[in-house]
Parts: sequence; C-alpha cells; structure tokens
Amino acid sequence: IPEMLFLEDIVIPRLLKTKVFLQTVLLPRHTLAGIAAPLSAYNVQQEAVLLFSSGSTGVPKAVMLRHRNINSDIFSLWRVLDWRPTDRICGNLPIFHSFGLFMTFAFPIHSGSPVVLTKNPLEAQLIVNAIEKYKITILASTPTFLASYIRKAKPEQFKTLRLTITGAEKLRPQ
Repeated sequence: IPEMLFLEDIVIPRLLKTKVFLQTVLLPRHTLAGIAAPLSAYNVQQEAVLLFSSGSTGVPKAVMLRHRNINSDIFSLWRVLDWRPTDRICGNLPIFHSFGLFMTFAFPIHSGSPVVLTKNPLEAQLIVNAIEKYKITILASTPTFLASYIRKAKPEQFKTLRLTITGAEKLRPQ
C-alpha cells in the first residue's frame, strides 16, 4: 500500500544501492565474492554455517559446515544425480537441518534448479499437491516424511518424479 515504508529505502542510501548494483553486473564473480565476503571468499576451510542439532542421539550439539563440506557435497551429488536443466526440486525440508540446507538451498543455488518451497514437511497433502501441480522431478525427504507422502498420494501424483533422495535418519526395511 502507498503508506508502506521499506527498511532498505530508509537505511540504505540510493548511491550505495547503485554502487552495489553496478558491481554485481560489471565485476567478475570471484572479485565480487572477495568484496562481499573478504574473510571466507577464497578460504574453503572457513566455516560457512553453524547449525544446531540433537541428531539421532538426542544430545544437543553444534554442527559446523565449512565451505568445503557444502561444495564437495554439491559436486558429489551433481556427478551421481544425472542432473538436468529441467529438474525442479521440492523444498520441503527445513534449512536449519544440514540435509534441508543442502538439498533445498545450496544445491539449487549452484545448479540453478527451481525450488518449490513448502511451509511444513509434516503437511503431506500439501507436499503431494505441490509435486503434482509444479511437476517436481526431484524430492528429498526423510524416510518418515516420505512414508506419509506415499500414504496421502495417488500414484499418478508422483508421475513427474524421476528421483527421490532420502536421508537424515535410518531407512526402515518396510
């Protein structure tokens, strides 16, 4: 609405916005990375994210992922995935978890794959409908979530899926 104020209009001067825009358009990517993140742009051993997890043990702990961890996972997946430019990823996993951060944030950024984000991985019908509506080709999920999606879906709703990746917990035999 006309009365709305945007924080970036109040805090960030127009000249700075113009400068950043021009840098983004004109500078090579590696130079821009050095400007945006001078401490970590060229150091793959630098921590990229710090996540908190209780994991399978139930004991809270911090998980430090370095740029190298994330990049090596991305390129390993890329090699075995048979990734295609037409792939679409279902963003059903929370990014505060390493599996979700990797599959629904980091990999799509690197690959350029569109991601259809959903608000809650527990809402199975919502996920199934999104897969069908947006013609999702790659679904990453935990075994527990995947089992609930299968219970809610008709087989034809999964016809566009070409790959399902499961992780973050043990895969039960059933």
